[in-house]
Amino acid sequence: MKKILIATDLSPRSDRALERALAIGKQLGAEVVALHVVDDGLPGEIAERQQRHAEQAIRAMVAGLAGQPTSHFSVTTVRGKDYAEVLAHAEVLGAELLIIGTHRYKSRDLVAGTTAERVIRLGACPTLVVRERVAGPYASILAPVDLSVHSRRALEVAVAIAPGSRLHLLHAYDAALRTSLPAETREAIARGEEKRFRSMIEHELKEVCRKLPAGTSKPELTLRRGSVLEALREEASRVNPDLVAVGTHGRTGAARDYLGSVAEAILVDPPTDLLIAKAW
Repeated sequence: MKKILIATDLSPRSDRALERALAIGKQLGAEVVALHVVDDGLPGEIAERQQRHAEQAIRAMVAGLAGQPTSHFSVTTVRGKDYAEVLAHAEVLGAELLIIGTHRYKSRDLVAGTTAERVIRLGACPTLVVRERVAGPYASILAPVDLSVHSRRALEVAVAIAPGSRLHLLHAYDAALRTSLPAETREAIARGEEKRFRSMIEHELKEVCRKLPAGTSKPELTLRRGSVLEALREEASRVNPDLVAVGTHGRTGAARDYLGSVAEAILVDPPTDLLIAKAW
């Protein structure tokens, strides 16, 4: 991973995102670009002042972070619509990771239409939503997996930005029923053949893990009955991860107006930093 885009609105929430972006950039030797978007509805002179102030504020913030490198760091300020400019700059930069701060809402109705929700729903780039202050590199990843290409992509990106971290994979039975699992597996669940089902899922998860980069820690595999959201909350309480990695579908056209229900629900109130990725 060589290029990271951090979108900041200068709020305390995005301060944490900037610090995490710099930490990941340092760890991976990646270029980090900080982007601030000024509302294009403002008069020209006011917008110019805000752009200058934003760049100064971001650079002052970086200077105050002891030990953070600046040789591969740059600041860009533009005028436009926030989410549209973020998506456009991610594409032009060729960003492999987009980092943003968490939103301030705790309601699904209010989260819909936020910058975070829009860039995740409409964008192609894996997005890291930062909630916590940086205490060091990510040490523990919790990844709810449904064996889709999207959850595999989220897992791959999480391992890339948190090499050497402990890895916990969670599979909830309800999630399995909604995926494109083989008919034989779905029939096994329907017949209540739990032992056989668990064996099938464990085999599939081990195949997923086998394809992860060399040096990835041996993951802990957990299978739970019930909804994926309930299982995720319980597992998060048990393993106390500092990163949750979730896959969501990569849709095009009118279907892009829909963000996967699991990703959307977790985005409302993530238990910790949240990575959402999709496979296109």
